Amino acid sequence: MNSIVCLAVVFATALAKDPITVDPGAGLGSLDLSGTDLTTSYCQAKNKVCVGKDVHAQFVPTISQCVARCNRNTKCFSALLDAERICHERSARCDASKLAVGAGTYLYRLTKGETCPSGLRAYVPVNPNYSNSFCMIANKVCPGRSLYRGRRNLKPYIKCLQKCAKIKECGMVDYHTEDAKNPCDLIAFNCKDEELLDAQGVVNYIRLPKGVDKCSDSRGPAGDPETAPTQPPTQPPTQPPTQPPPPPPGCIDTFLARTKLAGGEIVNIAKCGKRYQLRTKADGEALCQKHGLTLATPGQLQEGFTKGYSVCHCGWLTDGSAKFPSVGNQGGGCGKPNAITDCPRRYIGVWGRESASIGWNAHCVTKCTDTFLSRTAIKAGDIVNVAKCGHRYQIRTREDAEAICTKHGMYQATPAQFYEGFANGYSVCHCGWLTDGSAKFSNIGPARSGCGGADSILDCPTNAIGVWGVESNSIGWNAHCVTGCTDLLQSMTAINGGSVVNIAKCGYRYQIRDVAGAKLICQKYGMVLATRAQFSEAFTKGMSVCHCGWMQDGTAQFSNVGPGKPGCGGANQIMECPTSAIGSWGREQNSIGWNAMCFKRG
Repeated sequence: MNSIVCLAVVFATALAKDPITVDPGAGLGSLDLSGTDLTTSYCQAKNKVCVGKDVHAQFVPTISQCVARCNRNTKCFSALLDAERICHERSARCDASKLAVGAGTYLYRLTKGETCPSGLRAYVPVNPNYSNSFCMIANKVCPGRSLYRGRRNLKPYIKCLQKCAKIKECGMVDYHTEDAKNPCDLIAFNCKDEELLDAQGVVNYIRLPKGVDKCSDSRGPAGDPETAPTQPPTQPPTQPPTQPPPPPPGCIDTFLARTKLAGGEIVNIAKCGKRYQLRTKADGEALCQKHGLTLATPGQLQEGFTKGYSVCHCGWLTDGSAKFPSVGNQGGGCGKPNAITDCPRRYIGVWGRESASIGWNAHCVTKCTDTFLSRTAIKAGDIVNVAKCGHRYQIRTREDAEAICTKHGMYQATPAQFYEGFANGYSVCHCGWLTDGSAKFSNIGPARSGCGGADSILDCPTNAIGVWGVESNSIGWNAHCVTGCTDLLQSMTAINGGSVVNIAKCGYRYQIRDVAGAKLICQKYGMVLATRAQFSEAFTKGMSVCHCGWMQDGTAQFSNVGPGKPGCGGANQIMECPTSAIGSWGREQNSIGWNAMCFKRG
């Protein structure tokens, strides 16, 4: 807090909501292209590369800085900003027919009087229209959008702000006051206030748009953060509300407060007509299933609440929590008016004890309709973002996402398929799980608040789960799924008793995570994983395949028959594929493992 107090002293003369304005310093000077036919206009292709020799290569945080570097180099006729954000300045150009698939953005520099060749589209520079003024808030951080690979050694904070002001796409700064070495984290565009995460000792500065000269109510000279309310939750009534006439002898479940949703109805169910008889979430799921229903998600409870669902009975939800909604003033013990109240586990057996309570009721839904967003064609079929039960961020893990895709006869998308979709126009402002356990979303077109920069792909950090999409009571992400998947069978070679073949899952290199996954791919075609002896025999009979493939003993190999080739081994050799190279070899297709080396009998 000492640094925060110091900031307040420095700006004591400013008004309460006046921003901090910095001078970014001198620019790079005028650009001289006299004596050349070069322009500062470019054409671009997403996820394409032009193979060539670098004139110069250097890490840059943004595509506009890659363009700026090429602009000032009269030997630079094209540039590639790769997946690692290395800007490769090249002395040669490729038209669309000579481009290869790869992660990154290819930039084709135009000469005077030239237009974009077929297959390339004009590069439009990003212009977020930021000013050089900043507003701040204490103990908050914007996750997952750093411009650089790590924090920068820029001190004091004013130098950090000046650096941000020099970068078009820099919309926010996280200044880590407790890091004496590298306190400055420059952020691409910015987070909404509700997307910020708590972070003690970090001051978050948002860069204001031009024409805005006052800070919002949530920002300004930093002060002590407001303390959250610490009052205990309101206890529901010890006497239940008026009930229907007593049920006949036996166990008859009762249905309370049935309310319509977009995809069906939500209802609170009391087991055997008695309050709070479901010990666990699993018991709640079983009761819902008994009636052909499913346990409600937090998002469905929220939707029901907005549509009048009001029931003074705690009910289990899919995330393991329990809550009850109150619309209007329901009286003592039924929570705050117009609010959803949590039911803490420590009150199990206390609330509703007049009914010999041992748990809660269940919130159930009569129908769960998943929604499909931004369907886009790719080589394997279509890629689509799936929201479970029509609500954002209700899929807790990668495995749950895979199950959602399988439910609809689809496959979980690989990172390579996601990048291919992005190149084909896949734009969806919803994080989605991918096969490697990461989650990403994409934005095509101008920068949008909360949806990333112009024409960008952004990571969804795990520490933002439950924070991003909090308005939907989020517990995870959506799923990116692919409607079809065509495997590539290559280099089939006959040996004694059958044939050996290398299989690329979904037609992409190195998308099989482990031996178990490789076995499944082989079984799909009535094959088994090849042994090292079988692969060695296939090599002697001419099998040449520059793709590592899992084999029966858990190792992976590839072969080269003929002269040595760069990246494919020496002349007439079998090469080992070390596990340490997984994710590194083939990274241009966002690799997560190897292919499968399969043996077909007969």
